[in-house]
Amino acid sequence: MLIVCGTKLRHRDSGSAKLFCPICREVKAFRVSRAFEHRHLYLLTYGTGTPVSDTAICDTCGCEFPQRAGRFETYDENLVTAIFERQALESKARTGMLTAEERKFLLQEPFLTMDYSHRRRLQTGTQTSIASVLIVVTSVLGIVCASQWFMLAGATPRERASIMPWVIGCSTALLMLLLTTAWFVLTNHRRRSVRHELPHIASSLLALKPTVAELEVTLSALQAENVHIVRGMSLQHLRGAMEQAATRTSRA
Repeated sequence: MLIVCGTKLRHRDSGSAKLFCPICREVKAFRVSRAFEHRHLYLLTYGTGTPVSDTAICDTCGCEFPQRAGRFETYDENLVTAIFERQALESKARTGMLTAEERKFLLQEPFLTMDYSHRRRLQTGTQTSIASVLIVVTSVLGIVCASQWFMLAGATPRERASIMPWVIGCSTALLMLLLTTAWFVLTNHRRRSVRHELPHIASSLLALKPTVAELEVTLSALQAENVHIVRGMSLQHLRGAMEQAATRTSRA
């Protein structure tokens, strides 16, 4: 008898907080979502669950920050100090008084901030569900095609004539579905980052007015560190997104 059991995460709203948002570049209101680890039996959860971590979600731009579970329930002096220090750094950026290391940090910050959101949404988003369905359908169709080829091998010439069109049609459909699934899975990451996260990154970078050389160095450094969100992201993608962000800002 097959018993399906294990653990799964469920998220619940657990309040709100004020934090500095690197995408909006100012202190904003955040919703706090807490992840609970539940035991499940045949995918049916039971018990109250164990708190694992909190996620702070900006009400304005939607970016997400992982946080220690329960961090916002009591006064955290380190958190308050971090907010003041980040505001001071933002003031230096507006007046052009940043050191080379501080500017490097601020250029990389939007990418690192959106990387968590990017990885989380890749694991739970609609695109991932579609990819899973495509893989399952391709696997089932592959089994059907394999069984038809086995039937064809042991069939009489008359039976082969009636089975062959179905075998050819099924094999053609399998090939097309394989190519579609491979394309969807391999490009899902790039399409997700360019379509959803890159506009937020570009709008945040506008305030720093980076040069093309700085953008190129920043992308290269993040790719060398294997930051997930910049895989497959090109300088052309980033410059195009910044031009669009500048256009939106001028119209606002």
